[in-house]
Amino acid sequence: MTTYATVGLQRIQTYLARSRSLWGRRGASEELVQLTALPEKSSPDRPADTELTVTKILGCHPGVEINPEGLDIDGVVSLCSKPGAATDAKQVVEAATALAAKIRERLPGVTIKISHIQSDKSYAELSRNLDSWSSMTWYPLATEFPAARLCDECRLDPAAGIFKDHDDKELRLCNDCSSHHGAEDRWRKRTLTSHSKADDRTGDIPTRFTTEGWLLRRLRAAPEYEGLTFSEHFEDLGQLGALQPDNTRGGNQLRGRTHEGNHTALIFADGNGMGALFNDLLTNAADHAGDGDSTKDVREVSKTIKKGTSEALLEATKQILASGEKVCPVVPHINGGDDVLVSVTAPRAWRFLRSFLDILKGSLTELSEKHGQPLSMSAGMVICKAEYPFANQVELAEVLMRNAKSAVHGKDWSFAWLDVTHDGLDPNTHDPWTLDRLSRCEKALRHLRSDMTAHGETALVRALAGDRDSRGTLLDHLTCRMPEVKTLLRLLHVSDPKGITDEQTTLINDLISIGRWWR
Repeated sequence: MTTYATVGLQRIQTYLARSRSLWGRRGASEELVQLTALPEKSSPDRPADTELTVTKILGCHPGVEINPEGLDIDGVVSLCSKPGAATDAKQVVEAATALAAKIRERLPGVTIKISHIQSDKSYAELSRNLDSWSSMTWYPLATEFPAARLCDECRLDPAAGIFKDHDDKELRLCNDCSSHHGAEDRWRKRTLTSHSKADDRTGDIPTRFTTEGWLLRRLRAAPEYEGLTFSEHFEDLGQLGALQPDNTRGGNQLRGRTHEGNHTALIFADGNGMGALFNDLLTNAADHAGDGDSTKDVREVSKTIKKGTSEALLEATKQILASGEKVCPVVPHINGGDDVLVSVTAPRAWRFLRSFLDILKGSLTELSEKHGQPLSMSAGMVICKAEYPFANQVELAEVLMRNAKSAVHGKDWSFAWLDVTHDGLDPNTHDPWTLDRLSRCEKALRHLRSDMTAHGETALVRALAGDRDSRGTLLDHLTCRMPEVKTLLRLLHVSDPKGITDEQTTLINDLISIGRWWR
């Protein structure tokens, strides 16, 4: 009989979103690496094995080891009793509980789930039926009100101490946010110092929380990006703006906004069909389990997906990065293989989103065909002012992502978006689109933003805002005065302006919304 126990962090995106600033988010990621990284997994983005919390816990429980068959899920630590050791189930559970307690002590705002089971069945079979595991969930500690003052960073928990930020301004932070303070400096030092000595390891797949350092090293390996750094604040990211005309990869310069140096976009993407694929793999592994590694094939597929997602992130970033640019227009927060959370400067967000999905679609096609399981990804994108609270961005982006999934029943490449500055906070303002639909409308988008003037676009919006009876008449009159409007309707296969349908009206309004930040 073998005893297995897992310690998993839940709702990571929501937890990272507690931080209102990039130093807080980076510090939280640093702490998550420190608390959940496994020993003997070489990576320049993480501490040495002796510094790891997991290593220290195992040192206090000699009959417990890292589960060699544990699935490669970042933020989840899988433990088991050592073969042949006189280890009872209680010791393994004690080790898992001790690890959870260390995490809770350091990060009281994170949700932790502990699961355990004792069985002589293969780990693949046990992983397929998680309902048979005993489990308990540790939710964030309740706030004791009334508080004298809330935390300046998360505004959720009471302030517990006074700290100095990089501008030497006082910050009153809660117990959770105070653990992030200064951790960003550790991240920065390790990331920058590892670059010069990790050239032979730039192909390593990043963990869920170390993507930022990995992306920086991969980009700086190219001579044209050698001095590249990341934005220190969301406001800095928003100021980067669009690519210059000579860096638009061909075509006419697209019309921008009068003021666009203050917006960012948050993209929350999640895989479709991944759960069904891994369930099939675990079922097959359980049916053919012997004395060997029952989850080897599952971990190999997981590694392939992570590699594909990481390379898509890298290549999509290159698509919106000008040669010689000093600040990266992308800040990745999470890359878990089938889930991605990334901030992008708004004028380059649409190009990044489309490039990312296109590249990933190509890399997952072979895997999908091999296993007979359709794989895709859906994304939600929130465009807003850079100072808009990060927690609100994550919440909206998650709703948009789920809307995009629901629209295609999890079986196609899709996305939903919201321009908070123009649309407000209703995530149902626009219906989700598929990636193919965006490709079909690209010529119309380019015409809208390059050949049509701002005056023409405003006149078009006013015409479409009329009721059903007057809309067609106004639009027909507009096509007689403005040939560029007539060309746009032709590109969208609207042959009779007077008979324009509600669906065609919605399509044009959606294109105008996308076009505001289409560069």
